[in-house]
Amino acid sequence: MGGGCGIPRLTMDGGRVDYACIPLPNLIAYAFGIPQNRVAGPDWMADQRFDIVAKLPQGAPEALIPEMFQTLLADRFKLTIHRENKEQPVYALVVAKGGLKLKEALLAADAPAPEADPNAPPCPPQNFNCAPSVANLGGMQTRSTPLSPTTRRISNSRIGTALFTRVRPGEQRLEALNTTLEGLADLLTMVGGTGQPVMDMTGVKGRYQVVLEISIVDFAADLLSRAQAQADGIAPGPPDPTANPIVAALQEALKNVGLQLEPRKGPVETIVVDHLEKNPTAN
Repeated sequence: MGGGCGIPRLTMDGGRVDYACIPLPNLIAYAFGIPQNRVAGPDWMADQRFDIVAKLPQGAPEALIPEMFQTLLADRFKLTIHRENKEQPVYALVVAKGGLKLKEALLAADAPAPEADPNAPPCPPQNFNCAPSVANLGGMQTRSTPLSPTTRRISNSRIGTALFTRVRPGEQRLEALNTTLEGLADLLTMVGGTGQPVMDMTGVKGRYQVVLEISIVDFAADLLSRAQAQADGIAPGPPDPTANPIVAALQEALKNVGLQLEPRKGPVETIVVDHLEKNPTAN
């Protein structure tokens, strides 16, 4: 199908998967568990949109869905790819000057996550934000499972199991009680909103209790005030990285646990499309 079908919509219900109005770069990104901006291929891919309907085999876990889409892309679109590590801007997670301020984890790596709010409304399958996803973070399959429209459970072996909650507009809570610092970097890559991968460069081993209260409210208001002052010729614009209220909010939250983000460059995995048919073969 062509464009003009609206925004992509991903729903999963009773083993049925519907991905409507999906551009090919988005489908490839979902299938291989990387952000869409790390899929390199012909320009025409973004103009092609499709409706995908699939059925999970009886008893199969939702974690198989990306693999199913990989098979579909290979069979129907004759997709072939290769992976490249390209030097790109990243954020390095490092120990702040005052030293690490984290408590060691008391839970086993496979312990349950903190309980979500039992009064939160259920996650309707028709809600795009309620679709589970599987991301590839540094070669690690990472599952993000919605518990409500505002809370997700995120897990891999580095993270253990964590909760990410949108408490209210502009305020978020990240609670990981048995994570490595590599796992914390995974979490910040998935939900931090920096737009760039976060890489653990602390050199610190072990598992820790991490609770971050992240609020961009004050930083966004300050940014707006500074931008208005600059427009009025009263003051210069804000210096980086505080020009980005999301990064500034993360820095403030990380400061409380003795960590910080530093802009650097690092190897980032990219999917390069070698071959892709414009028109899929029939079922």
